Amino acid sequence: MTQRSPSQGDKAQAADPAYEVYQRVATDVGGNITYALIEVGFIWLIRRSWPFLAKAVFWIGAAVGALHVLHVLYVTTLGVMAATFGARASNWLWGANVARVVESTLLAFAVWLGARLLGYL
Repeated sequence: MTQRSPSQGDKAQAADPAYEVYQRVATDVGGNITYALIEVGFIWLIRRSWPFLAKAVFWIGAAVGALHVLHVLYVTTLGVMAATFGARASNWLWGANVARVVESTLLAFAVWLGARLLGYL
């Protein structure tokens, strides 16, 4: 089996440091979404036998989710301000920010689902 030689696009991506940031963010986003869904599953599993623990896990997850949303808003605001004042931003950095916004949306869904399971909504 022969190895594929890297194309010009692959070389350009490897040379762009913003692409490395995007890769790290995308990996982190996947892990955080997985963690949130596991947390909801854990809440579902223990909600009847240990309701106090389920509520504690929910509120810890909700607090972490709120901090994450504030972080995304802060980074987005800084990116918009930098773009407004003429700083050149890579499309990979904007893509990383979009991945974080999707992550925040899915984390909010996980918090909503946890609240439904515990009867808060």
